[in-house]
Amino acid sequence: MMFINIADLTDPETGKTYRQLNNEKTHKLKLGMLVEIKSEECPEHHGARLFIVHLGRDCDGTPLYWLSGDRDDTKKEGERFPFHKWHGGWAEESLIEIDKEQP
Repeated sequence: MMFINIADLTDPETGKTYRQLNNEKTHKLKLGMLVEIKSEECPEHHGARLFIVHLGRDCDGTPLYWLSGDRDDTKKEGERFPFHKWHGGWAEESLIEIDKEQP
C-alpha cells in the first residue's frame, strides 16, 4: 500500500506541489493587529477579538495566525513559545481586520 500526502500533489496548471504554492503565499495580516474571529464551525470563538502575536504555517505551508488577548504577548529570543497563552492555527479567511495599527 502506498500513502500519498495531499500537500505533495502537483497542481496541473503550474507543475508545482500544493505545498510549494502555499509556501509562496505571504501573511497578509500583521503582528500586533487586532482581529475578530469569524467561525461558524467554532461558535464558542466566533466574535472574539484578539491580537495577532505569531505568524506560522500549517504542515502544507498555508499561512496561519496565533492570537492572544495581550498585544505584547510575543515570543522573545531564547524563550519557549508561550502556546499555553495563545489561541492558534487560525486561517486568514477566519479573521476580520479590526485595527490595522501595529505596536
